[in-house]
Amino acid sequence: MIKNICINGMGRIGRALFRLCCSRNSISCVHINEPFATTEEITYFLKYDSLYGKFNGDIHVVNEHSIEIVTNNQQFLTTVSHYDNVSELLAGVQRADYYIDASGNTSYYNIYKQHGVKCVFTCCLNNESNEIIDTVNDSELYSTSGVFSASICDAVAIAPVLKAIYSCTEVNSTIITTMHPALGYQKVIDNYPGRGINKSLGRQYIDSIIPKRTSVEEVLKKFFPNQTIRCMSFRIPTESVCVADIAIHSNATIDMQKIVEELRKNNGLEFSTEDLVSIDFKGNQASACVDMRWTEVVDDHILKLIIWYDNEFGYSAHLLNLVEKWGNINEM
Repeated sequence: MIKNICINGMGRIGRALFRLCCSRNSISCVHINEPFATTEEITYFLKYDSLYGKFNGDIHVVNEHSIEIVTNNQQFLTTVSHYDNVSELLAGVQRADYYIDASGNTSYYNIYKQHGVKCVFTCCLNNESNEIIDTVNDSELYSTSGVFSASICDAVAIAPVLKAIYSCTEVNSTIITTMHPALGYQKVIDNYPGRGINKSLGRQYIDSIIPKRTSVEEVLKKFFPNQTIRCMSFRIPTESVCVADIAIHSNATIDMQKIVEELRKNNGLEFSTEDLVSIDFKGNQASACVDMRWTEVVDDHILKLIIWYDNEFGYSAHLLNLVEKWGNINEM
């Protein structure tokens, strides 16, 4: 059965979700809401994307409240609204089975809960709600009836890898360094970054590698509370695709073959042995791709891995996988 979804927030992730929905037969985006853009502006940025190219098909404005999409020999309408109040959105949209909140506004959590709808957030929530990552703790979907978080792109890529490794070797500590492309709030020229943001992120991103703390450490500790995990990040002057450098220290002798076998059991992971660079993973929908060229055991007790992941399309594909699984459970 097709899952009808509404996307609230048509920024980078919202638009990636929409494009991926148009390529899946099991999910239909029946409504989008964006208070900060007109329908014409939304349509333009859905059709043209500087990173991922032109939309695969035709998309045009019908009127201020609907757009028409023709792709993969299918034609359908998606309705559009511009509510800045989520309660009004929920009252005005009646045909969505699931909501995906890509607005980044965590204060909407209680509103979705009060209305009793099924909603997935594309960011961490500041409460005790479920945070679910596919293939890591997706069994929690069976007990989830309302609202949950699909975590963040770095955790979605790293957590499945750590789960596989932790299951087959005794780990003492894990050190992770992520290298993340620039995000929208960074600066083209030096300028004040805004309150509560690391001052160095106010430096222009084009020529600098910027070290920063990363929230993925606290997120990973939620999933692996008994593990010692330390993380840091560099913002790098690229436009898409992340890479994570992972070093795992074990008191026991590490069995490389056993670890690779365990990693390959996860169908959300891919593997590469070719001489690839970051741009080669742009548009990749896997949670992560393990680069086998740099995966090795050092002195029997240190496991070194490099993984690549598209922080937009890989994360968005993971989120839609969760919605599909959730929908299948609800239909049982």
